[in-house]
Amino acid sequence: MDRGGGGADEHLAKLATVISELSDQIHRTRTLATLLVSKSASIKSQAVHSTTGFVLRRFNVHLSQDEYNVELEKMNSSLATENHSLQHDNKQLNTLLKEYEQTLETVMSAFRGRALDVQLRELSIARHYEAQLLARESRSMEDQLSANSALSVIVARVSQRLRKVIRSMNGETPSSGTTPASLLLTDVDGGDFSVGGAGGGEREPEVWGATEDSDWALERECELERLAKENEELRRMIGLEPAGITFSSHRASSILPRSLGSRRPTGFGLRLGEKASGE
Repeated sequence: MDRGGGGADEHLAKLATVISELSDQIHRTRTLATLLVSKSASIKSQAVHSTTGFVLRRFNVHLSQDEYNVELEKMNSSLATENHSLQHDNKQLNTLLKEYEQTLETVMSAFRGRALDVQLRELSIARHYEAQLLARESRSMEDQLSANSALSVIVARVSQRLRKVIRSMNGETPSSGTTPASLLLTDVDGGDFSVGGAGGGEREPEVWGATEDSDWALERECELERLAKENEELRRMIGLEPAGITFSSHRASSILPRSLGSRRPTGFGLRLGEKASGE
């Protein structure tokens, strides 16, 4: 690889030297062409003056007609010779310019091929590293998502256990044969729900269904406690119970039927008060 790189650098250096030499020679050729154009312009002016006879009438009045004709023939022959030489020089210059153009085209084609190879290599390297970065980012996002999901499941289970502990501390005895959640998701596609039976054994409920049911159970306990206090105050106000007797939430929960687990009770305190008044 080093030898190949050194050879390429040497080739590029030679190409740069050839290009500089060609540029210098083109500059010299342009200078010579400019000089020739200026000389041809001066010769054209002399020819115009010779044709009109203005110069001869002004500067060569001392010459005779024969001498004038001889000088005119000499000048014409010299002009013809110079024209032939200029034409030959122009042909050579045109040939050199064509050769220079071909050389420059060859050099530029080689340079364009080399630049294209380098650009394609850089693009392939960039695509490779971009693919690696995207794969790494996707893996990290998947790992983070799985970790967050596991953490959510753990938090849900801990909250469920905590609600069970709170309910047991409040004096509620959990049923031995049923799960805390009364409704379990059985068919996600069809949207059907089934009630867990008593003989089905202990099963781990769905996390989100258990969480929702536990929230409802906690709200139910809070509502029952509030209604029990209201009923106690009502009984005390109407004189049906002594001040020392309290109405426990377990009695209210025993009054409520088990089938009311799907909706929140409303107006329960008033009904209990009416029942107490009827008693």
